[in-house]
Amino acid sequence: MTGVCIGLTNQRHFVVMNLYISIASVAGFYFIAAYLADDFVPHAKLSDYVLPVTLYRWAFTGEWIQGHHVLMLLHLYTLWWTGLCAVGFFIWHIAVICVGKTTHEVRTGAKLHCTATVAENFRSVFGVLWLLNFVFPAHIAFKQMSDGIEWRDIKMSTVSTKWQYSI
Repeated sequence: MTGVCIGLTNQRHFVVMNLYISIASVAGFYFIAAYLADDFVPHAKLSDYVLPVTLYRWAFTGEWIQGHHVLMLLHLYTLWWTGLCAVGFFIWHIAVICVGKTTHEVRTGAKLHCTATVAENFRSVFGVLWLLNFVFPAHIAFKQMSDGIEWRDIKMSTVSTKWQYSI
């Protein structure tokens, strides 16, 4: 989605971006569906809701389907899956921020334990006024507290035998 790994320096931007994509997708879906309910639904057949059928009928049969209806149906198809993905990414990253880990650490089962509170984890990612960062995302005003080198709140819970060498 972004072309880079999500880590310390860009996680805050990724989370805020997914929040805004979720909101925009839901709002766009609602308004387009409301418009189509008034203008498209009274004349449409059940098969007109299947996008390939609608495209074919619009392009080759010369039936009543208008070009903007086809574009709006395409937008509806796009908005439901982008919104769903953005909501999923947003919820996942909020969950991993709450436990103080990264997606990589969760997926690999890293034996780490975060001793910080949930509020401290959010401050670590989003800055001191972390809640305001969702409304006004300003990287300069809301500096991250972590430097990416020292992690005083992360402790190894047990030594993993997977990484030990035998002599």
